[in-house]
Amino acid sequence: MEGAGGLMSPLADGLLNIDLVRQFEPARLLVVAANRLGVVHQVLATCEAAEHRGVRPAGIILSRRDPGTDLSLASNADQIRRYTEVPILGEIPYGGDGSSIDLQALSLNGQ
Repeated sequence: MEGAGGLMSPLADGLLNIDLVRQFEPARLLVVAANRLGVVHQVLATCEAAEHRGVRPAGIILSRRDPGTDLSLASNADQIRRYTEVPILGEIPYGGDGSSIDLQALSLNGQ
């Protein structure tokens, strides 16, 4: 299931995406974010918000959405790793399909 707009986006009056995630427990939360300037804050804030609501993200995937030359692309994953224990499961390059990311581990690791 994909939560459009982010974890704290409303779906209806009084219902956020995180509330929907909690209704499907023990489903795993996978944070997917565009690898660009600002993604460090976005991912860390999302992980903290999830944990504050009792959901520990199982992993993070960074996806490159354009062929730009944003200098932060080279260091975003390392910066995220410095500030959270949520594992980065992979990075999808521009034009990639994500087939190199092994999501099977999510269903087996018991997080």
